[in-house]
Amino acid sequence: MTKNIKDLIVIFKGNITQSPPQLNFLQSANDLGIRLRLICADVAADTLQYLQGSCPRLEVINLDIRAKGKDRFSKLAYWYKFRKRVWDYLKRQAGSYDALWIGSADTALCLGKKLQQEVYYLNVLELYDTLPWHRKLLRNYARNALAVVVPEYNRACIFRTWWGLRKTPFILPNAPYNIEVVQKEDMAQRYQEIISNLEQQSRGRKIILYQGLITPRRRLDEIAAAVGRLSGEDYLFVVLGPQYENYVEQLKAVNPATIWIPAIPAPYHLIITQMAYIGIVVYNYTNLNNIFCAPNKIWEYSYVSKPMICNDIPGLRFTVEYNKAGVCINTEDIESVVGAIRKIDGQYTDYTRKANEFFSLSRYKDTVSEILTSKTVAVE
Repeated sequence: MTKNIKDLIVIFKGNITQSPPQLNFLQSANDLGIRLRLICADVAADTLQYLQGSCPRLEVINLDIRAKGKDRFSKLAYWYKFRKRVWDYLKRQAGSYDALWIGSADTALCLGKKLQQEVYYLNVLELYDTLPWHRKLLRNYARNALAVVVPEYNRACIFRTWWGLRKTPFILPNAPYNIEVVQKEDMAQRYQEIISNLEQQSRGRKIILYQGLITPRRRLDEIAAAVGRLSGEDYLFVVLGPQYENYVEQLKAVNPATIWIPAIPAPYHLIITQMAYIGIVVYNYTNLNNIFCAPNKIWEYSYVSKPMICNDIPGLRFTVEYNKAGVCINTEDIESVVGAIRKIDGQYTDYTRKANEFFSLSRYKDTVSEILTSKTVAVE
């Protein structure tokens, strides 16, 4: 099937602010000259302002829907309301769009089997290896899509096998797109204050930055302790993101100098990324989704030429370490972390150059263009 995509409706069940991959896609599709409409459950005011400034071809339809609780009834009510509002809109707009871009597997499942009658691209962001029923339900959605899009090579091959696809899904990395438009002076005052406070607290020290979910499952204790051990050498441990189980206090117990910055809406969090000296990327071994990870972080760090210290899993070894943009070590061993910091510091110019070269491999806009001119469906 050949389709010349000029008008695309992007649908995302959730707060689009919490999905940098969708923000990146919107900007690149906008730059390719495509008329875009985004239907999302919610969006932060700052993110909306950013999108309106960077995507002149984009119209945002914010349904302003939130789950009222975490119980099953509240979630079902949320799903039902989102589904109804989306289909009502699409019915009114019938014939005015060329295709749909489904921004997540949950979005596809929420829209139901009726979606399979549409022309659509399916963007699957997670592997779902621990959710066999979820994975089974997604099979027909994937097989009926114009193209399946995933963020990582191993996941693409696994999905092709699981779902019996004729083609390997497209690989669109979770890389930032056009983030140079985010400047400190363009940020809301409250973010400027966060940056100014960090500049004052760091006092020129080299920031070892972890950004993401701050949870005991990420095992940051040893990293915090290692940076604390090197505090006399002008290093500072900074964690950016939402915390769970009061984990920041545990980190401060092993390294009192640890600085916590709560979550900043995308893409403004990238200002903090630019201030880092070395980035930290860690995942645990609880599932294949983690082992074959596809983190935004490796692309965000590498975009601003920041070397990385990662734990040793395939998703990081054959990306970051293979391209010499950082090192993969046992991050649960303090001595290994200390050694990694000193190693990168001693060859910092080489590592920053390699990080920048690694980012160039993302080919983000070219890949989006290739996807949107795809000539075949996943299964015929």
